[in-house]
Amino acid sequence: MSGAAETSARPPIRAEIVETLKLAGPAIIARAGMLMMSIADTVMVGQYDTAELAYLGLAWSLSTVLLVANIGLLMGTLVKTSQAFGRKDYVECGRIWRRAMPLALIIGSVGTFLCLEAEWLLLAIGQTSEVAAGAAPVTIAYGVGLIPIAIAVGSQFFLEGIKRPVPAMLAMIVANILNIGLNFLMIYGAGSLPAMGAEGAAWATTGARTMLAIVAVGYILMMRDRGTFGMGRGFPKQWSGFGEQMKIGLATGAALIAESSAFSALTMMAGLAGVLALGAFSATMNLLAVVFMAALGIGVATSVRVGAAWGPGDKAGAERAGWIGLGVNTVAMAIIAIALAPTARWIASLYGLEDAAQEMAADAMQLAGVVILVDGAQAVLANALRARGDVWPTTAIQIACFVFIMLPAAYVFTLVWTWGPVGLMSAIGLATLASTICLATRFRLLALADQRKAP
Repeated sequence: MSGAAETSARPPIRAEIVETLKLAGPAIIARAGMLMMSIADTVMVGQYDTAELAYLGLAWSLSTVLLVANIGLLMGTLVKTSQAFGRKDYVECGRIWRRAMPLALIIGSVGTFLCLEAEWLLLAIGQTSEVAAGAAPVTIAYGVGLIPIAIAVGSQFFLEGIKRPVPAMLAMIVANILNIGLNFLMIYGAGSLPAMGAEGAAWATTGARTMLAIVAVGYILMMRDRGTFGMGRGFPKQWSGFGEQMKIGLATGAALIAESSAFSALTMMAGLAGVLALGAFSATMNLLAVVFMAALGIGVATSVRVGAAWGPGDKAGAERAGWIGLGVNTVAMAIIAIALAPTARWIASLYGLEDAAQEMAADAMQLAGVVILVDGAQAVLANALRARGDVWPTTAIQIACFVFIMLPAAYVFTLVWTWGPVGLMSAIGLATLASTICLATRFRLLALADQRKAP
């Protein structure tokens, strides 16, 4: 097919934007659902007891690192499914999901085992024996939930890869409702059920995650066209594609762990800058995390569309899908930035901070509106690159920017120049801007190389 004919066969940009938004909307809600469980647990335990809230925070921080690792390690399921779906190799899509299930079980089990050693880990990082003893059972309860959430995430990636994100979204909404209901029973107690505080909240979340996994797997096995995807054939005897799934997962997991570790280091720097700075930065990061869910959902949609084009060899279509995803994200993040400019001080007031900390948070939140433009952009570009098979170079760029740019800049801006939370947000902006420029350049250079190879 000639270049002109291929171009004319493509749908108009408006149709591609609409398709991206249709995929992104449910993906945003599904990912925000994971964050909402944490927010519900925090709010409800905070109303129960301050000490229990501290135990919950420590347990969540430990288990979240493992949760992030799980999500990264399973990312190959999304990428390979979307590529196979683009080739119309639907049986291979089913094989990819069936390969992902034992992988999810193994990954989740490893995370659970590590959480069983929570008390020892907490003591090793300097927590008192009283705090370690209080947070350990909460961490274990969250840890048990790593197995079902890994299964749920792998299934969610499969459904998104075959462009059916709505069931995963609906299941996440129901899981959040269930989590809140179980929280009322298990945090505060009811009838013969004793009040369990933070541990009760963790078990409630694990219960909701278990329901999520059962519903996701059940839906996939009961789809009307399950035969088309080869469901019911048992686990594949041919594991030739497993290595590629793991390659993508390991690279993505490494990037996510490095990123989350770097952001944890920023929190430590905020603490060194003082209690007020720590409170203001924590509030700002909470807001940034909520907003970032939109960018993450657009990134998933972009990954699916790039992979669906890349799978059958439509390299020009893959590039086009990547740039469209970046454009959609830029518009969405710009709207958020514009909305934050006049409302940052009001939002900061909702966190109940002292006046000085509230002013710090308001300034940092206004800057966060600008930072999300480039932070979201680099996330979308990373998803687009991995969807076209660029795995470790993308990871290397992200790790280099977060570790070798963000951390030194944060130290100078915050602890040397004493800019406080604004300095930390400036460091995030600088690192994500560098990451965006490098990833966009690589995405374009790879596309040019594809054009030169084309007959």
